[in-house]
Amino acid sequence: MHALSSRGRRAASVSVRTQNQLNQASKPVLEALEPRQLLSAGSQIGSTTANDLGANERGAFVVRLADQSLIQVGSTGVCGFGMQLALVNYNSAGVTQSSQSIDLPTGLTTTGYSWCSINAVTVVDNKIIVAGSVNHEITESQIDQDLVVARLSLAGVFDNSFSGDGVVTSNFTPVGAPSDSTDEAFAVGVDNNGKIAVGAKDAGTTGFSYVVARYTSAGVLDNTFGAPIPASVNRTGFARAHFNVAPISGNPSFDLLTSLAIQSDNKILLGGSTQLATDIAPGFLPPAFGIQRYSNLGELDSSFGGGDGLVVTPIPEGAQIMALAVASDGNILAAGYADSDPSFGFTPTFAIARYDTFGNPDTSFGVSGLNVLPPLQPVNTTDLIIDGELTDVEIQADGGGDRWENLFLECGVGYSILRYGLDGSSGQYPQHAWREGVRLGGSDSSQFC
Repeated sequence: MHALSSRGRRAASVSVRTQNQLNQASKPVLEALEPRQLLSAGSQIGSTTANDLGANERGAFVVRLADQSLIQVGSTGVCGFGMQLALVNYNSAGVTQSSQSIDLPTGLTTTGYSWCSINAVTVVDNKIIVAGSVNHEITESQIDQDLVVARLSLAGVFDNSFSGDGVVTSNFTPVGAPSDSTDEAFAVGVDNNGKIAVGAKDAGTTGFSYVVARYTSAGVLDNTFGAPIPASVNRTGFARAHFNVAPISGNPSFDLLTSLAIQSDNKILLGGSTQLATDIAPGFLPPAFGIQRYSNLGELDSSFGGGDGLVVTPIPEGAQIMALAVASDGNILAAGYADSDPSFGFTPTFAIARYDTFGNPDTSFGVSGLNVLPPLQPVNTTDLIIDGELTDVEIQADGGGDRWENLFLECGVGYSILRYGLDGSSGQYPQHAWREGVRLGGSDSSQFC
């Protein structure tokens, strides 16, 4: 299920899983909303409820529990200005039961840490796992952005069995590196052994790259994973890699991670985009679908891609993966968007690709493993879709791919659904399944909805 985001990009979906269901997808719910309805804070219209927790709310994650009640996870405030984690509980009828804003534990706030972003959420065994970033004020003039992972109960209480206070922060780039020291998580998952894998963006000594970190269930970096530590049997707990480096200039590719999936063998897939480096300039080429796969030791998987663990799928105008999924037969689905018309300011359209377990394009799917649709048209042709991106993908029991889309508009959000067949064909749900979202009333358009 998707929820309104006050930001223009990347509202995400989450699922509730028990430990023995980690590789099974749970179905989102798509509600048909009547267009152009006004919704004030605390009120409910049809299937939509709004909550006003303060200023600049972003309620981007909704999880559905076994009793059909809902928990919405997001944030209030903005990075650097009193941001807090926010939780809202709803009953199965969508009626608000409780809401709260949650600061970091005192041990972190008193040493200069503050919330900066909440980008990924999953729920496993009735524990909420949140990933994103925190600011660390080292001096009045020096602030470092670190990756953060927190684990809480469904009631919003930090789990002290995780890192001592429920929160772990990690800095993978030394302060003072040539690039900004910025580590930010954008995806999180739990493997069959209960270990937590986090996909992150890192702006470090060589520019933006994918980073994957793995933590034990106790909230400690896993010393059996990642880059080997010299003169030690242990590993760092994390790994990073660029897709390429230009041979003459040494420019690295410009890589932005958005998604993560864990296979049944606990190998980790990372997805997003890469602008392959040239000797003219880094990121000179249009962004392409980029996937990396890591072994259980945290090394790029030599059985994937061209033997280097990397797969790049160029799309002429540029593209980005927003979600990854793995089918029971090992096939990999990457869903996202392609920029269909750069002359008009980049109008994104749906794009989905399927690969076999070795990272080769599945030629039985779409055209050479890829399906890029024309730009979506809304029911109400007087409304302009200014931003369309595929933000989630699910796999049905018959192997077909479902895609779920958020279309962010000026004052609301549109939802679209389309189902792909096993061969990559689409259209079981026509384009007019798009519905404009609820428009928020009042002067503050930043409400949980």
